[in-house]
Amino acid sequence: MSQIHWSFEKGRLVARNESQQLLWSALAEEQIGMELAVLLNRAPRLSQELLMSAQPDDKAKGAG
Repeated sequence: MSQIHWSFEKGRLVARNESQQLLWSALAEEQIGMELAVLLNRAPRLSQELLMSAQPDDKAKGAG
């Protein structure tokens, strides 16, 4: 699996691949979303587990 980058954008926790393609997006409170993005960027295994456990409808939703 390619490198994943997590961020908090416009009220959403967002995962993108190296090409900036949207992989996953979910609504999140600002404080929690920002903290989770930092945690998931530091824990690649946890990041991959989250992406793999997401329901098909949760994957690749638009961020805005």
